[in-house]
Amino acid sequence: KPDREQFERLLGPVHEAAFRFCLRLCATRADAEDLYHDAILAAWNGLNGLRDAERFGPWFFQIVINSFRNRSRRQRWSKIPSWGRQWLPWTKDDEQLINAPSLSVDPRGRLDARRWLAIGLSALSADDRSLIVLFELEEHSVVELARIWKCPEGTIKSRLARARTKMRDAIMLKCSGSKTEPVHKSEVDYGLHPNPQASE
Repeated sequence: KPDREQFERLLGPVHEAAFRFCLRLCATRADAEDLYHDAILAAWNGLNGLRDAERFGPWFFQIVINSFRNRSRRQRWSKIPSWGRQWLPWTKDDEQLINAPSLSVDPRGRLDARRWLAIGLSALSADDRSLIVLFELEEHSVVELARIWKCPEGTIKSRLARARTKMRDAIMLKCSGSKTEPVHKSEVDYGLHPNPQASE
């Protein structure tokens, strides 16, 4: 049986970032909570198999990614011990916190930018979406991502490039069928429109 104190000690430094990652991946907070529950349960059950405690962070993020991949294939609801719910941060207005525009930014522009981002992300597989979210939104380095996916850095760079291309193509396709001002391919970068007001 895993050691609860050890588990909480290892999870503590990464739980907020991991839950924020779940919020980025999922459409609703409820889905994010369920995904996070799944990841905690899987980590709890697999803790004894973790040989190097210093690798807990990358190991846990890989569990989140695997759980998201599984949920994308089929809906699976799992339960977590009641004590595990204490690790759900941001129980108050969390979506507003991560999505609230800066006072110096036009709110309509931020909303439009998020719409373009959502269109781009929808074109990706669960695995590529996880990669883009961690790199572009959560600002993980290529080195960190290589540790999470256990692959060479060059592989991560190639996957990022392909994912960006898919996102751009999806946005361009969406724009071509809309009545808004046309968006040129060179204007679309990382799935975000550089001038959100152009569609107003």
